Amino acid sequence: MQVPSKASPPSPPAMTRGRMWFVSGVILFIVVGQLYDTIRARENWPFSNYPMFARLTEHDDFSRLILRGVLRNGHEVELGDAEYSAPMPVDHVRVALEHAERSADPVAQMQAVLAKYMTIYEARRKAGLHKGEPLRGIHVYLLRWRHLDPAALNAHRPDRSILIFNTLNPRQPPKVEFQESSEPQEGS
Repeated sequence: MQVPSKASPPSPPAMTRGRMWFVSGVILFIVVGQLYDTIRARENWPFSNYPMFARLTEHDDFSRLILRGVLRNGHEVELGDAEYSAPMPVDHVRVALEHAERSADPVAQMQAVLAKYMTIYEARRKAGLHKGEPLRGIHVYLLRWRHLDPAALNAHRPDRSILIFNTLNPRQPPKVEFQESSEPQEGS
């Protein structure tokens, strides 16, 4: 009786010289492109020098937009719950409001953004997807901290709260700086 011998599996074919050059060229292109953008501090897709985390801030002041719903009784409630406006996150609304403030017609743009938000809020409320109360309008506030504690212990106590837009009485929003700033703010 003859025992069959175990044959070794066939080895994969060697990579051709052309394929080796092609793969090496692609790798070299990626490495050189990334190095170029990093050294030149440029952004050429698909490369990046990752500027978001490249600089240290030398100040600890901070500003942020918040939305507060105005109830029928006149009281305000913060509109931070994601269920209120899904699939339109509140952070996207904030960005849209910042862009609207810089537009040619900020009142109309802010009114349009907030009308869309209120439409979604109300539709989701009526469908039972959140337990929020009916809103009469929305107030947009700019909160400012002159010194934001590193542990965010004062996150709920801003130094200033500025009403910048009111859907119940729309008018030109005051010119305010939305981004972080190390310059002293007027009136604080």
